[in-house]
Amino acid sequence: MAGLRAVENGYSLVRQDYVGWSAAFDSHGRVLSTQNTLVDQELWLVDVPVHGVTTPYRVMGDAVAWLCVAGAVVLIGFGVFRRRPPVAR
Repeated sequence: MAGLRAVENGYSLVRQDYVGWSAAFDSHGRVLSTQNTLVDQELWLVDVPVHGVTTPYRVMGDAVAWLCVAGAVVLIGFGVFRRRPPVAR
């Protein structure tokens, strides 16, 4: 998941897992390096780019998600409050 967040926001990411795995990702989601710190006790050096890229998510943010929520509310409103034809008896 961390690699996906790096791609989504267009930045590099270095993270450590709770089970001892460290990983470095670039802004395109490629794994630059990994290390198991439970086994490897050596120094871990990774050349991580510091400049990110501009992504559509970074520009629009959560606007698309909020538009989907608003559209769902409108459709539910049309379904609940639509006029029903009178029932013939």
